[in-house]
Amino acid sequence: MPKKNSTFCIRPFVSAVVNETGDIKPCCVIKKKHSTYQGEKYFNLKTSNVKEYWKSDYLKELQQALLNDQKPSECSVCWHNESNSAVSHRTIGNKEYKFLAKSNYEKYLKILNLYELDEPIEYEIAITNLCNLKCAMCSGVHSAKLLIENKAIGIEKQLDQKDFDWSDKTKKEFVESINSKTVKKLILLGGESLIVPDIIQILKNISETSYADEVEVNIITNGTIFNKKIETILQKIKKLKIIFSIESTSLCNNYLRYPSDWNQISKNVKSFQKLKDAYFYISCVVQNLNILYIDQIIKFAHDHNMHIRLMRLQEPNYLDLENLPQHLLKLAYEKLDRVPQEQRVHCTNFDGILNILKEAQNKKLNPDKFKEFKKMIILRDNFRKISINEYMPELAKEIL
Repeated sequence: MPKKNSTFCIRPFVSAVVNETGDIKPCCVIKKKHSTYQGEKYFNLKTSNVKEYWKSDYLKELQQALLNDQKPSECSVCWHNESNSAVSHRTIGNKEYKFLAKSNYEKYLKILNLYELDEPIEYEIAITNLCNLKCAMCSGVHSAKLLIENKAIGIEKQLDQKDFDWSDKTKKEFVESINSKTVKKLILLGGESLIVPDIIQILKNISETSYADEVEVNIITNGTIFNKKIETILQKIKKLKIIFSIESTSLCNNYLRYPSDWNQISKNVKSFQKLKDAYFYISCVVQNLNILYIDQIIKFAHDHNMHIRLMRLQEPNYLDLENLPQHLLKLAYEKLDRVPQEQRVHCTNFDGILNILKEAQNKKLNPDKFKEFKKMIILRDNFRKISINEYMPELAKEIL
């Protein structure tokens, strides 16, 4: 009888995620509110620290559940993605750590010197929702500018900017607590990571130590910022990965990631690529606003010798890529199906998105969901004093 697929995840054993409000979690997609654990499971830098979280009974129970091949309820996002044959955060993490075991996980962790670590060796750090853009698929949690707009148009009323504002003392203590001697990987994001002073300070601290050659640094950026100060710091880091969050090119980009300038972004991408010790790839969230233009960003990635990872949007629901009339889904499928093979091979989840589009053509459009999509487009356009017709006329015909 064949053994069932492993459900083990390496992330709770090696990493700590600190999000925009200061919450400390095992990974960025975990939903602690779904956890069945009855004790204290919420930790925040404003009232606690990473050390307390790392030694907590909650984390120990989560780790034990994974060692027992159980499927913790708070990990539902990954289970859902995997059930739909999509790439999950769990499988990506296991692959990055070369964790290949299908059983005897504790034994394999010990072999890799990853069992019962005294502190995290990987950090994912947001620190703030400071951002210079108001992206269509984003929320006020990740962009202070978008939060202001959302409140003005009557949504996200439950969010308060003060929840994202830490004291300088708290941020300073956290930045100084990151141990350059033991940390192996840093994932830095925002908001927009490269406009956050504390993120720049973390990078500077790493670059000025003898460990600058050893720490893998991943910077997630929208590509709008590049200057001499950033270049000088990044040149000293020898294991550098730049992940560009880009959903499209040209006018489609300018609309989705409002108010960005595609000409400036493409210029900055070329400047980043002059860094000698860096690896680059594009992370693209696939949604109904860019599904007709995905072929263009795939071509851009290929032309700039970069890999691209396509990820299906999770929320907001009205931007789901299937929330379009069938004739547009058919057009999107035909355009994507024409992408040359030499471009596809540099693309993660290409076949997955193509299959979704193929199957979606046979589904009926949910009128209420599409109505919400149109309402939100018109609402934002009116507030920004722009029109989707100027950016994506094919979609505008269905909305205006």
